[in-house]
Amino acid sequence: MRRLATVTPIKMPATAYKVVSDVPIPEFNHAKKTYPFAEMNIGDSFVASFEQLTRVRSAASAYGIRTDKKFSVRKINRECRCWRVS
Repeated sequence: MRRLATVTPIKMPATAYKVVSDVPIPEFNHAKKTYPFAEMNIGDSFVASFEQLTRVRSAASAYGIRTDKKFSVRKINRECRCWRVS
């Protein structure tokens, strides 16, 4: 039976870190919005390429969970379309 190598964590002494005061916390940089979910009203839709079907579905689901909104993503011919349904 083969043994896996064990990794020993490196322990840094407390003196290796320099404590600094008065450094302001930067503003939160929101991630780039790929799809227009925030601008959509009930009944609105947008088209994406067929290759993006899985990504659009996943993004719509995640956004819907965070914001308590519902979306439906369907493939139509060689495109996918996303509707806001509630």
